[in-house]
Amino acid sequence: MPDAPPASNVWRTVLICALVQNVTMGFAFGSFGALLGANEAHLHVNREAISFGMSAVVTTMAITSTLMGGIMHRLAPRTAIAAGSAACGLGYAGLMLTSRYDLSLLCFTLLGAGAMAAGILGPLSLIAAQFPARRGQILGIVNLPLVLFAVPYAIALTLPSLGREGVYGILALLSVLTLPVIGLLPRTSPARAPAAKAAQGATGLRGIFGQPAYWLMTLGIAIIAGTGSAFVVHAIPFGQSRGLSLPHAALMLSAYYGVGIFGTLAMGWLADHIGPPLALAIGAVTQTICWFTLATGPLAVLTPVAGLLGLVTVPLTTLFGAAMIHLFGPVTGSRAMAFGYGIKLPFLFSVTPLVGWAFVRQGNYHHAFAGCACALGLATLLFAWAAARMPRGAIAPSTM
Repeated sequence: MPDAPPASNVWRTVLICALVQNVTMGFAFGSFGALLGANEAHLHVNREAISFGMSAVVTTMAITSTLMGGIMHRLAPRTAIAAGSAACGLGYAGLMLTSRYDLSLLCFTLLGAGAMAAGILGPLSLIAAQFPARRGQILGIVNLPLVLFAVPYAIALTLPSLGREGVYGILALLSVLTLPVIGLLPRTSPARAPAAKAAQGATGLRGIFGQPAYWLMTLGIAIIAGTGSAFVVHAIPFGQSRGLSLPHAALMLSAYYGVGIFGTLAMGWLADHIGPPLALAIGAVTQTICWFTLATGPLAVLTPVAGLLGLVTVPLTTLFGAAMIHLFGPVTGSRAMAFGYGIKLPFLFSVTPLVGWAFVRQGNYHHAFAGCACALGLATLLFAWAAARMPRGAIAPSTM
């Protein structure tokens, strides 16, 4: 076994991974809804068409996860993180400069690939190597959505003075400025050791895809991912369609991510104690209620309900990883999670533009949000079924 790295170097890795995760994921998902109207006007497209930008982001994330999942043991995590950050910087620079819709979609694909490499896969590889006994807790720290909480409201306040191009220019600059900090990460990871690489092949595709609980949980998670992505994109336009000002509508999205900071820790704790399937079921039924309330409730409850929705939706990445490790163990669980992003792809690609399509056809979000609530009701049933079908060999939840 390799010597353990100094504690100061380990926590430096945690802090840098948290910084890069927040910049890549926070900018990509926090800026899209806040700039939706500005992009719609600048590119001369309707709400349905511009919504495909987020589909491009999440679709590329899923494809990147599938492609990189099999080579991460041969690729230095620092290299993946640096390449991802550079791709994000290039994507924002392209969005700043172009006025063409097709080129904008290409830029959004760069954001998706960069966010997956620098915000999820690279940090996951480093943390898994340096914290073998506390991966869940440390990943919870790395994945805290601090920037996601601040970005929507910050953009709403600065957009009138900076303009669309100015905002994208700042995002590009800040993305590139992370590169010198990423250089402080360790060059290699103990996960590249031969024993670790051999362990990656311990369970084949048949062992993963032949497990009914895997399909039930992954399909339920895919529904949450699709509806959650739709909320991030449409929350601010939804608030404005209900008569809220841009800063007030952006406050809804900030509440979503702000409460999600607490939810990332709370839902991880809950998953450790009752198991990820039941924790996901509780989250899904809560989301069902929230979406119905958003579709039919008065203005006064929109921001608190958005916060409650964030409490149980923002922790999805943490819960997805916990569910796969719960079912397969830490090594095969990572592989199963990578394939799960491919299964989520149709949901990530379709739900956001479908909500935009419903808005264009009906002039409001009522039916679209009610449809999301019904889908999440189905997800609740899938998680409950998964809990009942969980094999006895699955890793038991912690009782500590």
